[in-house]
Amino acid sequence: MSPAAESRIPLLQVQDLAIEATGDAGPVRLVDGVSFEVHQDEVFALVGESGSGKSLTVLAIMDLLPPGVRVSAGRILFRGRDLTKLPERDLRRIRGKDLAMVFQDPMSALNPLQRVGRQLAEAVKLHATGLNRKQTAEKVHSLLAAVGVPDPAGRAASYPHQWSGGMRQRAMIAMAMAHDPALLIADEPTTALDVTVQAQVMDVLAAARSRAGSAMILITHDLGLVAEAADRVAVMYSGKVVETAGVRDLFHRPAHPYTVGLLASVLGEGTAGGRAFTIPGSPPAAADRPAGCAFAPRCHASLDQGTCTTTAPLLELLPTPPAGAHGPGHPAGPRAAACHFAGDNAGQLLLKGQQA
Repeated sequence: MSPAAESRIPLLQVQDLAIEATGDAGPVRLVDGVSFEVHQDEVFALVGESGSGKSLTVLAIMDLLPPGVRVSAGRILFRGRDLTKLPERDLRRIRGKDLAMVFQDPMSALNPLQRVGRQLAEAVKLHATGLNRKQTAEKVHSLLAAVGVPDPAGRAASYPHQWSGGMRQRAMIAMAMAHDPALLIADEPTTALDVTVQAQVMDVLAAARSRAGSAMILITHDLGLVAEAADRVAVMYSGKVVETAGVRDLFHRPAHPYTVGLLASVLGEGTAGGRAFTIPGSPPAAADRPAGCAFAPRCHASLDQGTCTTTAPLLELLPTPPAGAHGPGHPAGPRAAACHFAGDNAGQLLLKGQQA
């Protein structure tokens, strides 16, 4: 296969993924029928409110789901191999080497009782067993220098609590990039960091990816980061993907009312009286989802539309935007939405409902 043909094959394919947890009354489906693809060299963002299933989805990719939670259906294909079918010994060869993750809270991910350099050394030696102690130390210092840690040898000898939040996140990025993974997963990598440090961490991630040629899945609720860093976006709500699109299409032509609401909340779409926009209500509990569209109870577009409350919409392709819809050279990529009335009009109804 030629390199050009190989580059068109998705690096990762998540197909109809379902994740269940053990509940008092039986299994509870937390993630339901999630599908998306990640291609080489791209940044794919998963966005949505807390509890939408973003982190569970990527933990399933890494085979790091917590006890009592399991993949109950679907496939996760990485370079054509179904990770859900691989034995643990094969997953260990992939995890940390070809697939790597930057976790949400570096203070929890780092062992407070071990020096930072020792923890990085463990990550290095896990997939490079032939290195001696000196070579391992040199690799650790090189990784820390690559993510902008000053005096890497000196800082490697300190403990996580002696590092700032931004510097701890740099250490986590260095650990994740130790073996130049093909796919890097970043789960809320800038949570609890101030705006300046957020920008620095994202710059470090971009530089590390560029050196290794890695693709990235970015998990975030920060749509500003998505606009700056992502190529494509999937919006999740109540365990399902409700919209996928190229990043510019999503911001300029959101098709699902939930996406419209998220953007209006962040971008300052005003309502009557100058109030900031908020999506009414809250997401349903996983064990208490409605029979139809899970977003229907919060969606003004669903008023007087019986279909929304009785039939769950499928994620379906939408018409391609006209060429040049958002300026010269705008790539009109495929987009899809899970809404019976997907499109600009359905989305605007949500805003009008609160503006009234």
